[in-house]
Amino acid sequence: MDKVDGIILSIANYKNADCVFNILTKEKLITVLGRGTLNQNNRTNKLNNPLICGEFDLYQGPTNGLKLRDCKVYKHFNENFKTYEDMMIYDFLVELTFKIIVNNEDQSGYYDLLYFTLDKYNDFQNKYALIIYYFAHILILNGLRIKTDSCVVCGDKSGF
Repeated sequence: MDKVDGIILSIANYKNADCVFNILTKEKLITVLGRGTLNQNNRTNKLNNPLICGEFDLYQGPTNGLKLRDCKVYKHFNENFKTYEDMMIYDFLVELTFKIIVNNEDQSGYYDLLYFTLDKYNDFQNKYALIIYYFAHILILNGLRIKTDSCVVCGDKSGF
């Protein structure tokens, strides 16, 4: 039995009443099977929304896959994304996170950055500034820097 802190990035229906969860933890992105999650009387039914942050109680199944036993929910970030514009931003955040994390050896720092971004989402008047902050820090986590001291085309520093 393992307990890990994480954020549900996505959920996909899988067979009858089961779901497959992609959960971002502090160390890595994990895939977890929620057996019977779509059943109304199942204790994991409360997790049928992405962007839930919590402590996930997992166990190793007979086929070595991780299974979800329960979750102690810390925060529901999905409540921040109510409008169409918010949903588009949510899709961008999740897609960007998946594209960067998959096949990336070092996944440390992504969880904290995503948590910060989701936690501050409603505090920002210009939500796009926060998304640009997230994108820029994703690049930094991957060893890339945004060149802001000169023109990226010609290298001229006079306007900076």
